[in-house]
Amino acid sequence: QLRNKMKIFALSDLHGKLPTHESLNIEDCDVLCIAGDICPDFRVSGGYEQKQWLKTNFVPWAEIFITDGMVKDVVFIGGNHDWYLEEIFETDQEAGFRKTLPEHIHYLRDDFVVIDGKKFYGTPWTPEFYNWAFMEYEGELDKIFEKIPTDTDVLLSHGPAQGFNDLVEGRGRPLGSKALTRNIHRARPTLAVFGHIHTGSHKPSVIKHRGNTTATTTLVNVSLLDEAYIRAFHPFEFDI
Repeated sequence: QLRNKMKIFALSDLHGKLPTHESLNIEDCDVLCIAGDICPDFRVSGGYEQKQWLKTNFVPWAEIFITDGMVKDVVFIGGNHDWYLEEIFETDQEAGFRKTLPEHIHYLRDDFVVIDGKKFYGTPWTPEFYNWAFMEYEGELDKIFEKIPTDTDVLLSHGPAQGFNDLVEGRGRPLGSKALTRNIHRARPTLAVFGHIHTGSHKPSVIKHRGNTTATTTLVNVSLLDEAYIRAFHPFEFDI
């Protein structure tokens, strides 16, 4: 029997810094969503191997949420610092990676998982900026984001939609994706969580969709770190 409400916690941009479970204050949660930039950057952190780090650090850390009863499922995606996750995509090794994950920990890359009747869709791509992982031009992003199903309940993207929480410290030009904005209007998920712009506003934004006076999408920047990669924010809690 499906529950009427599902409690979701969401966070992003760990960059290899796994906070203590106690400090996150996550409890009685159905799904924990992690919206990319999980790994330490092996290019600048003493040769850290992301593959090994995911196996020996991240996955056991995520599994504790489940075994200790804080969370029922964990859903995560990659981001522009997650080189290993891009590598397994390019070399067709994602299926093998997913098989190594414990039950109730779900890795998504342009696909979805249904949990208790709710559809979670994840995509790691962001607009091109230098030579990082999972980056594409807007024209290609439109082809990628148009795969987001119209019955999506929760969308995990690494980067923001343009015009929503996508200014660094509230200044400068918008850094979000126009293609993502268009496809959120099309797919109309209930909740969209993202990170990437660490100090973009963490106040939830709401899209009211054209042609439908009742359908809305709540968009939230859930990055934990500031621009100096210091923990500055808390996970976001939402009921759907």
